[in-house]
Amino acid sequence: MKKVILPLLALLFVAALGTAKAQETVNSTQEENEPIEISFIEISPESPYVQIRSTNNTLDNLLNANQAQKRRRAYSHDLTFSWGLTNYLDGDGNFPDNSNAPYALNTISSPALSLASVHKFRIIGPLKIELSGAIDWMNFRFENDRMRVAENDATGQVEFFEDPRTDIEARRSKMKVTYLSARAVPVLEFGGSRGFRIGAGVYAGYRLSNKSKLVYREDGNKQKDKTRADINVNNFRYGVRAQLGFGGVDLFATYDLNTLFQEGNGPELYPIAFGLVF
Repeated sequence: MKKVILPLLALLFVAALGTAKAQETVNSTQEENEPIEISFIEISPESPYVQIRSTNNTLDNLLNANQAQKRRRAYSHDLTFSWGLTNYLDGDGNFPDNSNAPYALNTISSPALSLASVHKFRIIGPLKIELSGAIDWMNFRFENDRMRVAENDATGQVEFFEDPRTDIEARRSKMKVTYLSARAVPVLEFGGSRGFRIGAGVYAGYRLSNKSKLVYREDGNKQKDKTRADINVNNFRYGVRAQLGFGGVDLFATYDLNTLFQEGNGPELYPIAFGLVF
């Protein structure tokens, strides 16, 4: 008789635990302590058979809630905003200001901005992959506030030169390029979406527009000269991306593997950026 009673007591105890858990996690509008009907049929002293029936669908709701939680862990979607700083490296891996190049940048005043739709899929264990679509704004502010950039109509080359006017007070000069981008970044994530994560992947982008702008004062009035010519900027960009995060903030760094300007029509420059993702 003990062989029958002991397994039954164990099964009834497990069923009671399942009922209590279900009442904590499912529909909050249900009345607490609603009964679960339990019946059992003894097939033989060695093998009792227990059948559990819920009069209020509590167990069904618990299973559905667990399945929904698993789906949420397997896929998530976020809208993110990135703010960082940008610069570029020459063909030798140096910053242009090391050689006093005319296109040297003021990094602190050269923001890299991005708005992204991030879809995250779980692959196995802590390994996930982030697939993103984004709009990127890359701002390159020149160290020399009088610097201009234009394409030489005769040679087709990109040229950097100082504005020759002596009666203006130059305030800032910059070039901005806007891209439509896609990213694929495998990520190791520990502790859920608010835990620690680290990843590295690739990106590619298509140039939507670019322009250069000189801001200056003339006769006490603020003026802006804008040029929207493509000045031989590459239509496509591609590169590698690394990111490291904890909680709701990530650090990112990117490096373009192709040059900012078309090969042979401008200086050999590879844009980089680093900053924060919110």
